Amino acid sequence: MHASQFHDVVAEAAVAEYQAAQNSWARSQFIEDMIALYPTSQLTEWALATPVSPANTLAASLLGDLAERAANIAEARSWFTKAAENGDFYAYASLASIEIGNGQIGAAIPLLQSAAELGDPETMVCLGAYYVEDGKPEFAKKWWRKAADADVSKAMVYLGLLAEELADLAEARKWLRKAAIAGNVLGMNLLGNMLFDAGEITEARQWYQRAANLGDLNALFNIEDIEESLRTEGVTQILSNQGTALDVAA
Repeated sequence: MHASQFHDVVAEAAVAEYQAAQNSWARSQFIEDMIALYPTSQLTEWALATPVSPANTLAASLLGDLAERAANIAEARSWFTKAAENGDFYAYASLASIEIGNGQIGAAIPLLQSAAELGDPETMVCLGAYYVEDGKPEFAKKWWRKAADADVSKAMVYLGLLAEELADLAEARKWLRKAAIAGNVLGMNLLGNMLFDAGEITEARQWYQRAANLGDLNALFNIEDIEESLRTEGVTQILSNQGTALDVAA
């Protein structure tokens, strides 16, 4: 297939699918799939001939990705910047990734902020983590809540952990339950831990079992801990009852 055929047959649909992707991970995977499916020469020829616009940032982001893979970082920055200037959150996230790779966290934060403001929930989660490290939990909470509103279960887990760290156990349980209901196995385990510590063994085991059914090994260990705890509790109760019986007999 020549580049012109690629343009006629595939390009329009590819651009629409890329622009419709709602997070930077999905856009990254889409570009990766394109690179796996088509020769680099065809993709490059099409992308170079395609104007960058808010309605089509795929070409510039694709060229940025190809340049970064070839270790041409200056060129990658140039293409990602063109896409970012046209409102592409994946391009902002990619620029931030380059800065983080160079150890320039301060330079990465505004780029992450721009991607988050453009609605990328994956970047919202990442941005929140940096704000926690920077001692700004309220900013982290703000972005994690936005990501949670976009159904990112990882953000729900982080909100739960942050609330637990701040000793707000009711808030922590609320967010971990949301994450668990959303299918996050870490959320299931952490909620199970909270329930277990509160003596709510039956429900704790239910969440551990759900996580185990999804293939999580930690959940299996947690179930074993519950079984061991119940066995120990049973032996203690038996000994206590025996002690009471001896006292009565005496």
